[in-house]
Amino acid sequence: RLTAWELMTDGIPMTLICDSAAASLMRGGKVAAVLVGADRIAANGDTANKIGTFSVACAAKAHNVPFYVVAP
Repeated sequence: RLTAWELMTDGIPMTLICDSAAASLMRGGKVAAVLVGADRIAANGDTANKIGTFSVACAAKAHNVPFYVVAP
């Protein structure tokens, strides 16, 4: 949710949806891309986030929706 606030603050068009709606909206072609923040970023570039991110990432892969981790 913090990522959504940051995108809105910067004037970047976005829509916040609940995790449980993500796969259905992706299947219907209504999601152009997924942007998530990161709780931790390792020196090698691996990222860690909250548990709900994994299911959204899997759905994005299954429906060929670009998935990006955005972090400073």
